[in-house]
Amino acid sequence: MMMRTYESSSTLLAGNFYDVVSAVDGQDGLEKLYEKVPDLIIVDYMMPKMDGKSFVRQIKSDQRTKDIPILMFTAAPSEEREVDLLSMGIDDFVKKTAPTQVLLARIKTALARA
Repeated sequence: MMMRTYESSSTLLAGNFYDVVSAVDGQDGLEKLYEKVPDLIIVDYMMPKMDGKSFVRQIKSDQRTKDIPILMFTAAPSEEREVDLLSMGIDDFVKKTAPTQVLLARIKTALARA
């Protein structure tokens, strides 16, 4: 199971035989996270109600969820932002403009490492 916030990515992932749980914002994502713990989380850096950084901080501070791999959607991460998020426990970044093959490859790699 994966959690993410973009509907088009949800359709893409479901079409590639992944179970997907979509969330409308960070708060909704946290609530759904505890209903069924996913194998991977794909989250946007900029979300309503709770930004990606706060979302990750919540996940990584909880013993039940701290080891779930996380991919972060971002428009153009700065070096400082990448270092900050990697130190918080993000496993990888995916640019919002990344080709489908790149997104699927990063998902496969993150799941293999988990």
